[in-house]
Amino acid sequence: MILEFIKMNGAGNDFILADNRAGNIRLTPEQVAHLCHRQRGIGADGLMLLVHCPSRKADWAWEFWNSDGSRAEMCGNGARCFARYIQRLTGAKDRVTFETVAGVITATFQGERVTVNLTPPHSLRFNEQVLLSTGSTAIHSLNTGVPHAVLGRDARLRHGRQRGSDDRLARARLHVPGEGAGAGRRHVGSQLSIER
Repeated sequence: MILEFIKMNGAGNDFILADNRAGNIRLTPEQVAHLCHRQRGIGADGLMLLVHCPSRKADWAWEFWNSDGSRAEMCGNGARCFARYIQRLTGAKDRVTFETVAGVITATFQGERVTVNLTPPHSLRFNEQVLLSTGSTAIHSLNTGVPHAVLGRDARLRHGRQRGSDDRLARARLHVPGEGAGAGRRHVGSQLSIER
């Protein structure tokens, strides 16, 4: 199969985007992981397919995968790229809507600027014990369409290296009870933000 795609970048996150309105593209998680692999594939943080919206709640919908081939619910930077992709492909003018696992996203365009709404935050939790691959620790979490968690500096030092890239923590997978399996990680100041 030949996959026609474009690659877009939103605030440092890069994505592979392809048009699957005809329904001809069927990818396995392994194929997605291979395409997103930075040394052996195209290289990307995720892959999105434009599809028709089966619920008819929005103009379009996406099928979205993380770089490891797991299904993704939502990503704000990815949503902005996806909206621009829809606009360029379909000729949409001022606004477009698309359905995600997290809900319907509305995007507006002002010249080169793309603005997206995010789904209402929910499931705020404080001091919740979660299991990392390196052990158990307390986090604070909030679901903004994607589960986010903050791991304090002291816990980060217990679960990662004090200097350098925190390699062990970078390989940790967060499991927030009731929020599905796994989360990506990102450092925020002296804390670690863990995003699914």
